[in-house]
Amino acid sequence: MELISAYGCSFCGMSSRHKSSVKRHERRQCKKNPHRSRCGNCVHLYEDSETFYNRNHNGDPGSTDYEYPVFNCLKFEVDIDQGALNENNECGDWELLNNATPVN
Repeated sequence: MELISAYGCSFCGMSSRHKSSVKRHERRQCKKNPHRSRCGNCVHLYEDSETFYNRNHNGDPGSTDYEYPVFNCLKFEVDIDQGALNENNECGDWELLNNATPVN
């Protein structure tokens, strides 16, 4: 029997035999890393909601209207697609929410 050493991600449990692969994963890919540079954990993210008004309500106004989240960057005053909240960004103005220390 052979003993195999592995390194694991501190946030999600992903593992690899190579320490460099795990460090790269933690910095660039791990969606559970709260310190990763992404819009979803930036101080400039603003979440609001808008109402979708359904004109085809079958005689019952308001019955099928619903609220949905809208995300904006307060720094650049742009809308952020909900799918992009967890993607790595290259924004030079990104600041970690709660002033925590980013992982290197």
